[in-house]
Amino acid sequence: MNSSIIIPTFNSESTIEKTINSILKQSIKPYEIIVSDGGSTDKTIKIAEKLSEKNKEIKLIKKKGFGISASRNIGAKQALGEIIVFLDSDVIAEEKWLEKLLVCMEKEKPFCCCGKYSVELNKSFASDFFSFVVSSSSFQGYNIALRKKDFLESKGFDEKMKYCEDPEFFLRAFLSGKKFAVTGAETFHESYSVKDRIKSNFNYAFFDAVLFKKNISFFLNPFNLVKSPKNIKLIFGFYWILFFSFIFSVVVLTITKNIFSLVFISVPALAGCIKIILNKNKTKYKNNFLVLLIYSFFALFLFGLIKGAGFLNGLIQGKH
Repeated sequence: MNSSIIIPTFNSESTIEKTINSILKQSIKPYEIIVSDGGSTDKTIKIAEKLSEKNKEIKLIKKKGFGISASRNIGAKQALGEIIVFLDSDVIAEEKWLEKLLVCMEKEKPFCCCGKYSVELNKSFASDFFSFVVSSSSFQGYNIALRKKDFLESKGFDEKMKYCEDPEFFLRAFLSGKKFAVTGAETFHESYSVKDRIKSNFNYAFFDAVLFKKNISFFLNPFNLVKSPKNIKLIFGFYWILFFSFIFSVVVLTITKNIFSLVFISVPALAGCIKIILNKNKTKYKNNFLVLLIYSFFALFLFGLIKGAGFLNGLIQGKH
């Protein structure tokens, strides 16, 4: 099966070369590598052009002012391969990544096949923390394979969604009865600090709320999450935990008049730490595990507040 790998880029000069090089080293070579740029102002395009001079399978699409969804959609429309594969510009693929995805598409014949995702460990606590949080995720737009025909018929990624476009796409496909498959094709993401994640998590939560309002009848029944794609479970399961812990805190505060009852709002952070403990043997940590748990508690508590605020803002102001 001919495959086209589509990489949406925007100011990716620090990572794009490593991403492309990881594709060039694949056990099965793609028919083409499409770098779909949304208007980078750094050296991203120059780096991609330099690599394309040596590797003719690399093609560059330049469209100013487009977000990640549009960049993916444009790349898919221009792709020549029967199978289109999406990979983000700050992700490195293992050597048999493409081979595993193509085998999955051939054997399982799903609408979409999704690989594994991990954070690149760099010995920082942020990297260790995110290696647990993000590696728990699946069904994201940065490590999936689909048939071009099926993707175009599904109308692709929603270009109105500046964030949270992946779960929107997968939920839409899930609700229309599409078949999904998972394979061991692994990618490794660049690690970002908690500080770098704060603003983006507020924005993600804002568009989580937009998706929630768009599918409110589905999300008001938490039992629907049991059978939904894993990233939907993770995202909206978190909000359900956050919501109930907040309500519980308010009820206890009202009854006891004790301000310390608000400590129950930290339930999502405690739940996250319990999950880390249960998965201790499945994840490689570079740092002291006890210190990592303390770090994770405060990081998850902070993210809970940020995502809660972003979600509430999205419920009030968000439009689709």
